[in-house]
Amino acid sequence: MKRVQRKTSTDLRIIKTDRAITHALAKLLRTKSIDTITVTELCQIANINRKTFYMHFYTMDEVLEFILNTISEHYYQIQESTHQQGIYDLTRAVNEMLRLIQGEIEYCRDLACGTEYHRILSYCIQMSVDIRLLFIDEKTASDPVVQRVQHFMNGGYITTILDWLRASDDMDYTELANISNDLFRAIREKYPMDIINE
Repeated sequence: MKRVQRKTSTDLRIIKTDRAITHALAKLLRTKSIDTITVTELCQIANINRKTFYMHFYTMDEVLEFILNTISEHYYQIQESTHQQGIYDLTRAVNEMLRLIQGEIEYCRDLACGTEYHRILSYCIQMSVDIRLLFIDEKTASDPVVQRVQHFMNGGYITTILDWLRASDDMDYTELANISNDLFRAIREKYPMDIINE
């Protein structure tokens, strides 16, 4: 059976099917561990047949890996778009990230409230640090203090976002953006600009 080539595909059918599969997995992860989810039950929720599933993925872990890689791609694009001529617009990056999440709020909540929470959290923290360091000059990025500051900032921010998604309160994403920006502003005052790369 021929597998879908995602990297080069802009075929809307492939994009729609991948979305149906990933959203169905996220929903199922709310109540089940990834190793107990069957292809049949995922296909029922995604409204596809098993053959279609296997044209896109082989396992549930592969679907979750695809989800994590997609998060990574979005994060990289946000970082890239908020760097102009060596200047990083942290406020814009925070706002873009939260707008993206808001556009897929139920899906993001399903992922944050699911049984794979710790795996997603660990991946997202390390991924965000690794990507941020790509946008800092090599000499500065190799400084252990810079790495710790990036880990603290990114780890705290990612954890805060996931906890916000898990919470049952009514905090609006714009309120979270304002709090995040205030905290980042305070950190920037304490550390030299080259550590934050702003």
